[in-house]
Amino acid sequence: MMPLRCRPPQLASLSGLFWAFVLLLVLIYVYALIFTEAVGKAEIWIGRPEEEDVRAFYGTVPRSMYSLFQIMSLESWSMALARPIWEVQGWTVSLFVSYVLLSGETRTRDIVGREVSSLSESPNEVTSFDMILLASPVP
Repeated sequence: MMPLRCRPPQLASLSGLFWAFVLLLVLIYVYALIFTEAVGKAEIWIGRPEEEDVRAFYGTVPRSMYSLFQIMSLESWSMALARPIWEVQGWTVSLFVSYVLLSGETRTRDIVGREVSSLSESPNEVTSFDMILLASPVP
């Protein structure tokens, strides 16, 4: 006899949340590679007063990932992380805007959407997990 393979809706929600996290991590990593090469290692910053800040925020991939996480959370990203770069490298506006839109869309669809859909299941619907609980003897 084959064992029943069932899992409660909470585990399905955690699985979706895990894959949303992986997707966000990949998105942050790809953009961190772009920002490190295009901004952090750009020779245009040599000798400028902003050089130290740019290298601190975008000089390596882990620093870029942390800065992009801060941008994704929308926590003081414009004044500290974006505007000094926009003033010198104006084309980076498209990078920042595309990242904010993609990360916001990913967060909204994958995290909130999965949670709402898993919580909106009918409470009167009997699942195979409920059947196992109902069939187990009560002590």
